[in-house]
Amino acid sequence: MAINVFNAEKRLVRGVATNNRVDKVGDTIDAKGVTFERSVPILAYHKADAPIGIMRSKRLVGDDWVIEAELLPEGKSATADEVWAAIQLGAVAGFSIGFRPQTGKPNAQGGIDYSKVLVHEVSAVTFPCNPDAIIAGHSNAKHVTPAEKEAERKAAALAYVKSLGFKSSKECQEEAAKDHTAHKLGFLSHADRVKKLAAIGIKLG
Repeated sequence: MAINVFNAEKRLVRGVATNNRVDKVGDTIDAKGVTFERSVPILAYHKADAPIGIMRSKRLVGDDWVIEAELLPEGKSATADEVWAAIQLGAVAGFSIGFRPQTGKPNAQGGIDYSKVLVHEVSAVTFPCNPDAIIAGHSNAKHVTPAEKEAERKAAALAYVKSLGFKSSKECQEEAAKDHTAHKLGFLSHADRVKKLAAIGIKLG
């Protein structure tokens, strides 16, 4: 279903960037503990070399951080043009935040409850890690099977591991049990790391 964009002429879109909901890898972010850099770029799929716009405004509505983003004008960036077309079609339907954790602790889901984070980028993505982080007007009427949900969860977990600096699951498996790797897995204890990595089929000895 094509989305009803906020302002097609100016390439403005609105949506939820983050909220308190448990995401697909078991993490939560306290909405009241979220702060933003003064200037927040909009990226394509968390790629630092693929900026496609800028965040123009933000406001906390209940527990939802609602943002308005402006994409680059037509013809200025092939990537921005492709993402804009995908947003209009509904193929790119969500937002995902890139942030620096400031405080947090492990939770019962095997993830981390972040009480304070600093957001430095927001990305347009196909499958947001937070199911509520949807670009305004998008409605996914497609029936999602349990197998599809599981595949999506594992893909999100794998993306999380790659975001920690590992090039592959094999590298993560070889390194994650070592003490010097603990900082890459944030606030997780060894037991919680085992649970986190087990979600994508990585077993630690």
